[in-house]
Amino acid sequence: MEQMAQTLLEDGQAHLAVEAALAVVAAEPLRESAHRVLIDAHFSMGNRVAALRQFDQCRALLAAELGLQPGEALAASAARAHGSAAITQAARRLLTGVEAAITPA
Repeated sequence: MEQMAQTLLEDGQAHLAVEAALAVVAAEPLRESAHRVLIDAHFSMGNRVAALRQFDQCRALLAAELGLQPGEALAASAARAHGSAAITQAARRLLTGVEAAITPA
């Protein structure tokens, strides 16, 4: 089902990809790759808020259930949805545990 969602997204059928990815996330809520497809599908439809909300939900679930932070691929999808270097830097700090402030380029 996840591969189907990815294929639908690649074929420009993001609305169907969202439905398929939602089914995968419901069945396997800790599957980061399914969350990534869902985030990318929301973003491709122009739903940045939905994409970022999905990232936040996944991040909270991973932390609560496994004590983990999202992997790089998931953080990169969120960064694309956010559309700024600031979230990319924040995601890197989150992944590495570094608490340094974001410095302007």
